[in-house]
Amino acid sequence: IYVGERARAERELFHNFEAEAALAADELRNSMKHPVGDEARTFDAWFPDHGDGTRRSVLGLLDGDPKLDGGRVNHVAGFIGHARELTLRDKVLLLAAARAVARFGAANRDHIDNFGFETAKSRFVDYGTARRDRMMYFRTQMPADSDFDNDEISQLTTPRNDPQRAARCTQAHPMSFKVNGIFPMVTQCMQPVYLGNTYLGAFGESLYLDAYLGLVEQRTPKGAQSLIVSDR
Repeated sequence: IYVGERARAERELFHNFEAEAALAADELRNSMKHPVGDEARTFDAWFPDHGDGTRRSVLGLLDGDPKLDGGRVNHVAGFIGHARELTLRDKVLLLAAARAVARFGAANRDHIDNFGFETAKSRFVDYGTARRDRMMYFRTQMPADSDFDNDEISQLTTPRNDPQRAARCTQAHPMSFKVNGIFPMVTQCMQPVYLGNTYLGAFGESLYLDAYLGLVEQRTPKGAQSLIVSDR
């Protein structure tokens, strides 16, 4: 009974992510097909030149500034690497991603606190609500030459590594930066996004180990005890 209940709980987490990411992908594709106004100007306003070869999100995307998309985009931060190589299509994609993570992150904030989109050339936008640091690292402190295209999470759903176009998750590992003062253990699930046969990137969600521990405690079947065993 215990094993079955635990497996059910874990499947529910994964299937919830798959469903959310699939809906977000549909919205992203629709936004790319029907851009709103002058997307180049909007991109410049949302992700201004940081002066170091990158673009970073403005504070207004975090606070829901009504001057930016009517305040509908909030709790969002982004880091755009290789900024000098951006095309208009890249900008439309990243704007669509920012709108999608804001909408679906907010709609599911009762059971997730982050939802993001990552694409090639070290570019991503992320929705997060429980960060005391207000995602300062991404917005101001992340080194301009950061390159995570070859990281496990970036390679997880590429056409070469995921030809079935299925959602996949990493093994648990410590984050490369601090969240609320610590380097948390995390597993990251990614869902690839395609426009036709063109790979655009992937939506992702991080599940922090402390959050998982809380979930395990809440869902322990009656008469059972939850244990997490590690060889570290």
